[in-house]
Amino acid sequence: MEGVAKIKYLRTSVKKAKRVCDLVRGKNAKEALDMLYFLPQKPAKLLYKVIKSACNSWAVKNGIKFEDIDYERLRIKVCKVDRGPYWRILRPGFRGIPAIIKRHTAHFTVIVEEVK
Repeated sequence: MEGVAKIKYLRTSVKKAKRVCDLVRGKNAKEALDMLYFLPQKPAKLLYKVIKSACNSWAVKNGIKFEDIDYERLRIKVCKVDRGPYWRILRPGFRGIPAIIKRHTAHFTVIVEEVK
């Protein structure tokens, strides 16, 4: 069984989020959560919540209570970040011409599986 968690339209850059995602891919969930908790980057805090949600999803599928989850048994199978749409914000620019500011978004996908 696998636990899947997806979160969309996060207000962060894909480039910055991929650097954090590469650190935890393939590790067990306990090690990944401990690492993400102490990283200073903003995507680390967001990815922490997504991994926690994927582990809870796995627990629901297997009929386990949230308090009884053994994070050592779970491994992060897939951790990917995709580009989302960007917001276009118009600000007044030089000579009254509108300057377009782009605010980037990202989609996170995490799949955890049980280690046998």
